[in-house]
Amino acid sequence: MVRSWVVVPPPPKISQCKDCVTARKDGHLFGAFMITLKFTVDEVNFILSLLGRLPFAEVHTTIRAIAEQGQPQAEALLEEEKDKEETAA
Repeated sequence: MVRSWVVVPPPPKISQCKDCVTARKDGHLFGAFMITLKFTVDEVNFILSLLGRLPFAEVHTTIRAIAEQGQPQAEALLEEEKDKEETAA
């Protein structure tokens, strides 16, 4: 019987800049930095379907964050469509 072993390297050292706001890992920003991404509703639904295939404990906070940020936008889009229909009628 042949056994193979996977060697997991230790986590990289995290260094913080002098003001302790910008943290870097391997030269890339990470952590609590906010970015804005734009997706169509279909793309968001696809991303959510992919996340739904993963273990709940690993993805529930991401799914909740998407829902919390997307819900107000979706409601605004629905209201906008409703206003357009009422104006056209």
